[in-house]
Amino acid sequence: MENKKPSLLKFYLFFFLLIVFLPLFQFTFKPFKVRGLEGAFALNVMPKLTTSSWINTNFQDSTSTYLTHNTPFRGDLVRLRNQLDYSLFDKINTILTLGKENYLFDPSYI
Repeated sequence: MENKKPSLLKFYLFFFLLIVFLPLFQFTFKPFKVRGLEGAFALNVMPKLTTSSWINTNFQDSTSTYLTHNTPFRGDLVRLRNQLDYSLFDKINTILTLGKENYLFDPSYI
């Protein structure tokens, strides 16, 4: 029993480091092809650093928004969360309406 604790600790440490560094690795080298989200939204571009944007905090806000929307695996994680919400809790995260036999309807067509 005593020998299993160090190996279990190593496993947890490896798993934690994998979760932490995999997005950084994907953001830098892009070894995995990931699907983005589809729909009506504006693409964010990396803001340019200027003295005025740094002083009035526009650079920080724009960079935070850019990194939030361009996080590696974001599309896959959003799809996973939506699927889990729908499958486990019958919760729909869009403006759609759930009809009979689990059909999804846009309210403008009803």
